[in-house]
Amino acid sequence: MSDETRAAPKEPSLVGLILGVITDIRTLFSTEIQLATAEVRFNIGRLAVAFAIILAGGIIFGVAGIALLGALVAALSPSFGPVIGSLITAAVAAITGGGLLAIGITKMRTGPLAPRRALANLRTYADSVGKKQELRDDHP
Repeated sequence: MSDETRAAPKEPSLVGLILGVITDIRTLFSTEIQLATAEVRFNIGRLAVAFAIILAGGIIFGVAGIALLGALVAALSPSFGPVIGSLITAAVAAITGGGLLAIGITKMRTGPLAPRRALANLRTYADSVGKKQELRDDHP
């Protein structure tokens, strides 16, 4: 075989390279949007579970609390009278309920709903594309 009959590997054209980059960027952003959607769904699901647990615990605690508060008023009434016994019981219940509310609110604030990982990836990709563009602009 002569050198003339052998075909040299064909170099992709500039237009082909640009179209390939555009396709890759579209695919990348589509994938990142899917990741962000999945992350938001996961975070909302986690929040819903936390809320359901708080609600169930609150209901059960409320039922038990009513019985305990009645027993505490009855126990304190002979010593302090019904009014003072009721006030002491109400103060204990208010402190306990406030503490539980604070814990529940803290649990709900533990994580943002925004897709942090996906946004960080998009920022990284945007930075790298910007740096490549700067290099191309510097070298004509």
